[in-house]
Amino acid sequence: MDLQHFFGIQNTFYRFPDDRFDDLSQAITRYGFSDYSKYGITSFFTFRYPVLQYTMFNGFFRKSDWIESIDDVLTFSKRNLSLQKAIDIAEYLLLESLDSKVGNAARIGILLSGGIDSSLLVAMCKRIFPQREIYTYSMGFYGDDEFAYSDEVAKLFSDRHYKQILHADDYFGESSLLPSLIKQKAAPLHPNELPLAIAESKARLDCCDVVLCGEGADDLFGGYSHNLAMYLAYQGDKRQFFRTIMQEYRYFSTEKFRSLVHERYLVDDCEMIAPLFDAEKLPDKIQDVMLYFIQTLHTRGLIERGMNALRYNGFKEGFVFLDSALLSFVNSLPFELKLQISHHENIPNPISIDNYKSLSDTHCISKFLLKEIAKSYLPESIIYRAKKGFPVPFALWDKESPISPQLNAHIFKDNDLSAFNAWEKFMVYNLNVFVNIFDVYRVRGGGRIISLDIP
Repeated sequence: MDLQHFFGIQNTFYRFPDDRFDDLSQAITRYGFSDYSKYGITSFFTFRYPVLQYTMFNGFFRKSDWIESIDDVLTFSKRNLSLQKAIDIAEYLLLESLDSKVGNAARIGILLSGGIDSSLLVAMCKRIFPQREIYTYSMGFYGDDEFAYSDEVAKLFSDRHYKQILHADDYFGESSLLPSLIKQKAAPLHPNELPLAIAESKARLDCCDVVLCGEGADDLFGGYSHNLAMYLAYQGDKRQFFRTIMQEYRYFSTEKFRSLVHERYLVDDCEMIAPLFDAEKLPDKIQDVMLYFIQTLHTRGLIERGMNALRYNGFKEGFVFLDSALLSFVNSLPFELKLQISHHENIPNPISIDNYKSLSDTHCISKFLLKEIAKSYLPESIIYRAKKGFPVPFALWDKESPISPQLNAHIFKDNDLSAFNAWEKFMVYNLNVFVNIFDVYRVRGGGRIISLDIP
């Protein structure tokens, strides 16, 4: 499988089969478009980016022949090896991928959160490239950062460490990068796209030759313990499991976005993705279905946000964990090497949708194999620290200065966001900025292009 296209590291778009282009934004600017895509807008509210072959524009599609070859690499739980053998092979493949991404770079930039994924990349770089300069970059928010962890790793392995506190103006201010990143991407942004772009702009000023990041490690090695434990609470048909997943996964509830957006821009998100979940494509074991869901629908959104930030700053891709050989190997290993569940008398019985998350917090070790690899590189304080993510403090900012944009009436029914939380308000703000940027290219009243939004 072509992982570059599968995960959105590279994209090819088209209007007609023989009319293909690499830059969707330039194509929209050149040709115009008839209207926004209902599949793209629904995808944004559910997944935060347009999934599968869809874009945000009617009549413009992403090359999608990769869908037909999913089983080339998404083959799960087919190999039985000893734990030590699995550790040795996965570590070797990870180092090979790291070496190929770094190449001849003399100065290596690494986005360092202080979590296990990025920290392991820093430690591995220091070990295999001891003579090269390693620069690390950490972003955070006032009163809510993970600098203690990133400082610990940087002190051990980095030649120069840079950290920055981000503020509301970085998202909503006149000098925010948000509009220009949206214009380049031709889609609304993921909230973490801005911090990535800001960190990488510093790496560009520091003359780094390459920037590496830990994106993809959670998706491959099993980092989302809440999601991965969900199968324990599901008793139905494996082919319908994705509908239960969607109930827990959606970033924006169906009821809320239907109350806000005109009906012509909405579709059933479950039916939109249903072709991915026919019996022939699904893994044999239900516990692997969530990994399949993540890698077919979630990962590309993360990678496209990372790729957009890298492109904005003139860097090539640096996704070490998304190597074809590494992906194929780790997927082929038993599920228990990704999420290890300890069996104990205190485990709830029966397990339900209401309690599987607390079970995963107390009885599961996520990314088990990766943590075993990391033992020879990192201190336990980093390996076994609680996963935090990167929570942008929209709620705090909304209290200080309410997020209340004047919404574009072509997409939105009204301007009232009182029923929405701050994260949802940002998603609406984000989509509204996107629409206002591209509305000038929307052809009105008998325009010059004919486009069909084909499923």
